[in-house]
Amino acid sequence: MRCFLRIMGVLLGLLCFTATPLLATEYRDVSSVGTGVTLKDALMDAFTDAIGQVNGVSVESKQELASVEVSLSNSNNDAYLSSESFRNSVKAATKGVIAQYSVVSRQRAGASGRWAVALNCKVVVYRRPEIADRRRIAVMPMRLSAKEFFIEGRTVDRETVGRTFSQGLLSALVQSRRFTVLDRDYLSEILRERQMIVDGNTPVEQMVRLGQELAADYIVVGAFEDIGFETRTDTMQLSGRALTSRNGRVEVSYRVIDIDTKQVVYSDFARIAIGESEMRKLGLSAGSDGIESALCKVAADRIGKQILNAIYPILVVSASSGEVTLGQGGSGLHEGDRFDLYEYGERLVDPYNKEVLGRSETYVGTVEVVRVNPKQSLAKILHAEKDIAASFQPKKFVCREVNIDAGTLLKQQRDARDTERRKSFDKDW
Repeated sequence: MRCFLRIMGVLLGLLCFTATPLLATEYRDVSSVGTGVTLKDALMDAFTDAIGQVNGVSVESKQELASVEVSLSNSNNDAYLSSESFRNSVKAATKGVIAQYSVVSRQRAGASGRWAVALNCKVVVYRRPEIADRRRIAVMPMRLSAKEFFIEGRTVDRETVGRTFSQGLLSALVQSRRFTVLDRDYLSEILRERQMIVDGNTPVEQMVRLGQELAADYIVVGAFEDIGFETRTDTMQLSGRALTSRNGRVEVSYRVIDIDTKQVVYSDFARIAIGESEMRKLGLSAGSDGIESALCKVAADRIGKQILNAIYPILVVSASSGEVTLGQGGSGLHEGDRFDLYEYGERLVDPYNKEVLGRSETYVGTVEVVRVNPKQSLAKILHAEKDIAASFQPKKFVCREVNIDAGTLLKQQRDARDTERRKSFDKDW
């Protein structure tokens, strides 16, 4: 007897067997029918019908089932095609998707000679967990500028700084609960063969090809340009008391590329000013041994928020008198965060290539976060150009970070220092 079974390749792309660890399974009983020139063909047609009712069917599924071979002498042999050996062959060929089956009826039409069968099948149903439906994002190792990095006059290890920032960005994206983030350790295996990615002149098409190999929806590429920290001491004229302020900076250029469209969905050259108070607020040390780590983590947290808001802007999910509920929570938001509130308008289309550019936005107010929950947050309305609650509709209002220019930021920092001076002056008196 010739070989009873031949399995070619991986069965049924639609079944995603390589991702089985991420899938939950259950069984469903279905009735199916099939026809064919031989009894075996009719059975395979019925199996395809059973799979299609539960998991969907494709050209690949039909080809793989057709690859199950039996000898000509057994092709219409009822005893063999109903045997345990053949059942096991079918189960093996379908990787267990057809877990069990029983033949309800089989008959051969007199005129055409075609077989018709009816089956009861127990088919595996694959349920994707919520995390498997998240968009997949890969963070490439940051390219480092050629310059030396200094913290208060001492040289810091460039590789350590780049690695700390990348890991911080990974953590920020994971904690957003919006992405499935590809592990950097896993990426390193592929990047050994793809060192071109660290070249700043790498074309977007090459980056997209790498993203496809990684099965990512987005990739983040960029360069860590500079890091610094300085201590400034001011002496009060009346008391002679010295006030010390410590501030840092991080400069990072980066791009977020959509693998499907091959477009840069977001890019920025971020010059991030970081005060010692902000590091302490996040529970980070500003001691001499941990300054660069704290700066990297604060910068990664901010850029993670920018990436998240570029792909998943914060939407208002409900509104009441004086308050709105935001569709984002967790570690990505903090009490006291302020956002400008915009109302979505019509879609904007590029007149040259007809590409959708997004939607127009009209400023309608400012809100401040007062409570943060794991998946949503409550914010009070500080200012409103219109009645938000009365005009609320799902996906109508979006939050954007309050836009503060460099002059305003410097003024806020001076005001903060002046406040510290006044407190110190009051203590002296």
